[in-house]
Amino acid sequence: AVALRLGAADAAAPAGGTAVRRWQIAIEVRRLDAAIGRQVRLDAEWTLRASDGQGGEGPRCQGQFEQAVGAGLDALGAGQRSVFAQLGDALAASLAPARHGAAPGCQGRPAP
Repeated sequence: AVALRLGAADAAAPAGGTAVRRWQIAIEVRRLDAAIGRQVRLDAEWTLRASDGQGGEGPRCQGQFEQAVGAGLDALGAGQRSVFAQLGDALAASLAPARHGAAPGCQGRPAP
């Protein structure tokens, strides 16, 4: 999901062939609730770290993602895909500054 949100070329290597800094993402799912006919809720925290070990540990971020769902298992599955896509969007947003040489940051709120 993150590679799709950043663009496959950006996630792997730039078109010009220049080396790009790679990032490790550690994700901790704190809570995942799903109720048919109600909603799916995902609470997650993530930490970003440069793969080359330079700069130490990056920010620790957190997010809550919710999706209302209708009746049935298909709707519940679609809701689960939606909250994880929202998490992918948040991860991509956290890494977006790094695409331009800046430090990654938390979109929303940092984790305590």
